[in-house]
Amino acid sequence: KNYAAALFLSATPLAGLAYIFLYGLSSERPAGDTLIVAIILLFFLRYSVRIINIARIYPFLPQSGSDETEG
Repeated sequence: KNYAAALFLSATPLAGLAYIFLYGLSSERPAGDTLIVAIILLFFLRYSVRIINIARIYPFLPQSGSDETEG
């Protein structure tokens, strides 16, 4: 609901990718493992963009009332 909170929480995949590229590429971990983690973080990054967009438009979404029923 809060745009600033969505921005803060969506920075987590970016921090993970930065860590991988700064410290993870030359580590003792196999390259395949690093690649798998990077791909998962890229999927999280793509989803975090969706979360930011929802938080940005949330104040403009119509509110549904509890007394309105369809059917």
